[in-house]
Amino acid sequence: MTQKYVVDVILLSNNKYLIYPYLLKEHDYNFNEFRYLYFEWINNLSIKSIENVIQNVEAWQIDGIVHLYMHKYGIENVRGGRYNKLVISDEEKEFISQSIKYFAYGVDEDADEIKKYHCIIKEIQNGKIDCDKVVIEYENYNQLTTKLGNYTIDRDLLTEFEWLISIIKTPVTKFSTIETRYYKLVHSLRAIYTKYINTFEDSKEKIMCCYKKYHTYFTENPKILQITEAQLANPIMYLDSRIIHSERSHEYCQKDELFLDIYTLIIYTFVNREDELLFDISQIDIGHIKRVRKIMEIHQIE
Repeated sequence: MTQKYVVDVILLSNNKYLIYPYLLKEHDYNFNEFRYLYFEWINNLSIKSIENVIQNVEAWQIDGIVHLYMHKYGIENVRGGRYNKLVISDEEKEFISQSIKYFAYGVDEDADEIKKYHCIIKEIQNGKIDCDKVVIEYENYNQLTTKLGNYTIDRDLLTEFEWLISIIKTPVTKFSTIETRYYKLVHSLRAIYTKYINTFEDSKEKIMCCYKKYHTYFTENPKILQITEAQLANPIMYLDSRIIHSERSHEYCQKDELFLDIYTLIIYTFVNREDELLFDISQIDIGHIKRVRKIMEIHQIE
């Protein structure tokens, strides 16, 4: 049968603590035993009070109790268990700190949450929190986060698009050096074009506004064909002849600028809308709202 211990939490005369374990069957105090085992820590001190008595402790639990009291009062203010020296090494301190983080995980957070719970209850009772308004704000938050999903894009596309601009202006001679990166970008452009057309009702009108800017150029250069919708939907149809040097028929021109303008419009429409929604969401204290809603449910407040 596993031996059980009693653990006394002893406050010493210098207001520091000794966590002292002894076998359950041994009831008589022998302070000289304390002083012998923890001589450096106790020295000539006396017992000021017994702050706590913990019953039925197994041997493997003792150091955990010491760590918890170290967490409560500070490592330099507590000794006990294996820690019987006045000075604890840096390695031991690191081990204790990690143990405290493990055993005390969530304890401080829970205590803070309980304080917030009582504060919210009081504010509801005093009419400082409008529960109907909280419900509306929660619904608004959910609507905004749902919308956010419609506009979120991979922001790495911004960097890759800048790279695309550079290789359109200065085409590569060895396509194999950019092939993987290029095809990945083309796939991303194809996807964002489709998403743009499906997300925004005025998408085609906005794209047509880009064409208007270059109307004079295409009028003065009738041999240069307009960029087609098919090329925008599947940009590889346009880009292959612009970024591969051997397939290029003319230098960087306003037709390239039109293509880039259209995709700049598409990409930054999503970026700007996402940023607007993120700002709106950041103005809502969803943590507070969720706490209030939980309390409303617990106390059946409608």
